[in-house]
Amino acid sequence: MTALTPARFKEKPRIKVTGSFYYMMLSLIAVVMIFPFVYTILSSFKLEEQINQIPPVWIPNPFTLNNYQLVFKRIDIGRLYLNSFAIATTVTIGSVYLSSLAGYVLAKFNFRGRNFVFWFILASMMIPGPVILVPWYQLCVAFHMINNYAGVIVPCLVWNYGIFLLMQFMHTIPNELLDAGRIDGASELQIYHQIIFPNILPAVSALGIFTFLSMWDMFLWPLIILLDQKLYTLPIGLASFSGQWWTDIGPTLAGSTLAIIPVLIVFLIFQRNITEGVTLTGLK
Repeated sequence: MTALTPARFKEKPRIKVTGSFYYMMLSLIAVVMIFPFVYTILSSFKLEEQINQIPPVWIPNPFTLNNYQLVFKRIDIGRLYLNSFAIATTVTIGSVYLSSLAGYVLAKFNFRGRNFVFWFILASMMIPGPVILVPWYQLCVAFHMINNYAGVIVPCLVWNYGIFLLMQFMHTIPNELLDAGRIDGASELQIYHQIIFPNILPAVSALGIFTFLSMWDMFLWPLIILLDQKLYTLPIGLASFSGQWWTDIGPTLAGSTLAIIPVLIVFLIFQRNITEGVTLTGLK
């Protein structure tokens, strides 16, 4: 005797989502994300009246380099590039190294107060950045770091997010691997440099990109610390094209296009390491 299934318990037909649907959605999202960059680059080659024209003109007609000429004429773009690159690179290397060292200690050593330090770092991530500008500035004044690169670099060398990210990644590395190094007579620094660091390269690459981008785009803190125009970074230099009542849109777009180039280079160098994925055991 076959039991009858009530109508309300019958399975509803499922909608099958094919791979083409996912590709279509991803393509749509990619277009939405890329469109502002493409429009910025195209508009940097337009005349001022074409940039402000409504409806907008998508293709430059005529194609002009006037905006780029104004950028090189009004600001020392080479000097700004050098300043931004020096600051971003120094902070990236220092922050990644110090964050990985702190993450190694918190992830692989048991000591009194470790949980307190961890929760303190986690809680500090919830503090808005502008709140700590005044303490940072007072410390820079006390240590005579106003109007020099040290005032921009030193406060950014320790990043709570970097410590948290690398510490969580190091938990996936088996302790037996570290014990084997200790049995062979390796010091803790040797274990860190020869065992830990090579196995956290995907996380280090991701953190390096995040740090470099944040420092390359940083505007407010360098503006507060740096007083000499020769020390200005690229975002501060591009801000000279905007005033209280006016903005030179063309040179601003041209300068923004030039500022994107190093970011793209850094991403192309490190994207392979990011997409490798996370090795749970820390071993290949």
